[in-house]
Amino acid sequence: MKLSCVLFDLDGTLADTAPDLINSLNRVLQIQGLEPVEPAVIKPYISFGAAAMVSHSLNGRCSDEQQTNILNAMLEDYQENIVRHTRLFSGMAELLKMLEDKGIKWGVVTNKR
Repeated sequence: MKLSCVLFDLDGTLADTAPDLINSLNRVLQIQGLEPVEPAVIKPYISFGAAAMVSHSLNGRCSDEQQTNILNAMLEDYQENIVRHTRLFSGMAELLKMLEDKGIKWGVVTNKR
């Protein structure tokens, strides 16, 4: 079987985006006067999206409206700070180069807005 294309999921597969996502969430929580969350506590929720991260970190401490405001502020902060700490996972740059050297097209898929 010959591959003609390889698609990579961005978050958690191609790149470690967790640090920037968690930092954005914690910046917004602190601005709102709320305690930041420990990275190890929130990291498992990243794959479920930003809304799940916010919901889990608030754990019912805010109204739905406040939660929506925090989510929107987090996404805005993340957009402004999207690649401060994000890095390709170890070995991915070499893998991408190998694909290119073999003439195999590659792309990135994501559910980011």
